[in-house]
Amino acid sequence: MRLLIALLLPWLAFFTIGRPVAGLACLILQITLIGWIPAAIWAAYAVSQFHTNRKTLFSGSGVMAHHATSAATRAPSRALPRRRMLCTT
Repeated sequence: MRLLIALLLPWLAFFTIGRPVAGLACLILQITLIGWIPAAIWAAYAVSQFHTNRKTLFSGSGVMAHHATSAATRAPSRALPRRRMLCTT
């Protein structure tokens, strides 16, 4: 559904995946008739990346999914100092 929105209304696709600044930039690009095609390609790419990132995050095979699930399921230890993991993607 989001891919269809990305092709018909590219700026709206960015708002559905939580990127409002990119949505406004895409709307400005889409105002011109020539800019519609690059805006649609950009929105379709962003939606596909959004789906890829969600699959990696929630599948359990990604590093972030492992840290998120293991941190949420284990009880906090008071004896050891807590360390924050820096997860960059």
